[in-house]
Amino acid sequence: MSKISKLVFYRSGEVVRDIGLIYLDNIITEMSNEGYKIRSILHSNYLEIHEFNKNEFFKYIINQKVSKYFPYVRNSSKYGHNSQSEENFHSNFLKLLDIVEKLNLKDEKEQMEILRDYENLEATCTICHTYLITKYDITHKNELKIRKNSKYNYSFMGWENNTFNNYGLDNPSVCFVCEFLNLMYLLYMSLAKPSVLVVIEDLKVMKFLNYKLLLSIENLNEKGFYRKLAQYKNRKVRLYKLITHAKKGVILKLNSILEFENIIRNIKLSDLIDRFNFGKDSAEKKKLCKGFIISNNIESLKCFLIKDLLFIDNKDEKRILDEWKSKSNIKIYLEILTIISKEGENIKMNKFNNPMKENEFEKLGFTLGRKISQENKKTIMFKLNQMLKADNRTGIFQTLVHLITVNELSIPKNFSKVIINGSEYELHYNIGKLMESFLIENKEDE
Repeated sequence: MSKISKLVFYRSGEVVRDIGLIYLDNIITEMSNEGYKIRSILHSNYLEIHEFNKNEFFKYIINQKVSKYFPYVRNSSKYGHNSQSEENFHSNFLKLLDIVEKLNLKDEKEQMEILRDYENLEATCTICHTYLITKYDITHKNELKIRKNSKYNYSFMGWENNTFNNYGLDNPSVCFVCEFLNLMYLLYMSLAKPSVLVVIEDLKVMKFLNYKLLLSIENLNEKGFYRKLAQYKNRKVRLYKLITHAKKGVILKLNSILEFENIIRNIKLSDLIDRFNFGKDSAEKKKLCKGFIISNNIESLKCFLIKDLLFIDNKDEKRILDEWKSKSNIKIYLEILTIISKEGENIKMNKFNNPMKENEFEKLGFTLGRKISQENKKTIMFKLNQMLKADNRTGIFQTLVHLITVNELSIPKNFSKVIINGSEYELHYNIGKLMESFLIENKEDE
């Protein structure tokens, strides 16, 4: 019976190896829960395994995790059909476990002795930069077999004798330890069937994000997912989509790199979308808006919300403006503008929205609201909303000048500058403030 007090595997920063490492921890946890003595402790930068028993681990993998052969390496002469029998596959896998166990935490001189039968090359693995590589490979045959780079040793390297290999066929650059962790990675791909991998520079966090949250593409549109990610301030979060290639095996496509600031922004925007009052197909529209947020398609988000800015109830075949929901939508839209605007800080602090005094357009909205009847107010709101959608600045200017003139009011400072020459964000923000206050106030004699 083979026992060792402790095995240690360090994080490498390479996605395949590290995913394999945390899935190995998952397997050890399962075994421990089923009564095996083996146990593991996952740290931020390494995994330690206590009471490792090579034969028990081998039997658990063969009986619980593998269906005849390892997945995605069907043509492997070590772990697939090309080994010619399950007995040969088992023999090769046991040899790999034996080497991994013996190499663990050994210095270079000790490694050279352990790898003597495979003729070490006095060079370290290009993946982990820790363990020595060898000229010869594991085999069930009574002969020496030259070790070649391929997807059978490590993912993304293509099949043997091809030109996809990044390292060159005559350079066996992957060690046996990384080969073992690659097999754990392939088990995870096969059994968990993730559609997304989340990679972060912390093994404990990676395990939580990949196993506890049970990630799928749909989760990427959920604010709860981003709230979890937001805990890891100042850390880059890489998202990978999985693609299966007939010759290259399972490959990963970098979907996005999320910075902390963007995560926080997405949380805030998703919260606001959840509060926005859509008419028909509300759930679908919210999902679509969250998709715009994730893809950073801000222009589409803004245009989509403008269309539903005013909430219309259809009662008794009449279109009725719901003032409360419309005011709420305008307020939410203004908050979204402040978050997404590249000029956000300028919008917050300019003379039309100085936190120390009332916004001039908001003030005009209050004043007009006290002078115009509810029926006329609804007509004006519809008109302003339509002109905002069409970016009809001349129409907005003429409409407001007319209202100011007939109600004998003064034109605010920089009024024409904001409407005619201001940025789109500045125009929408200030007209939004006007529309919001315009709906709040009632005509004085009503």
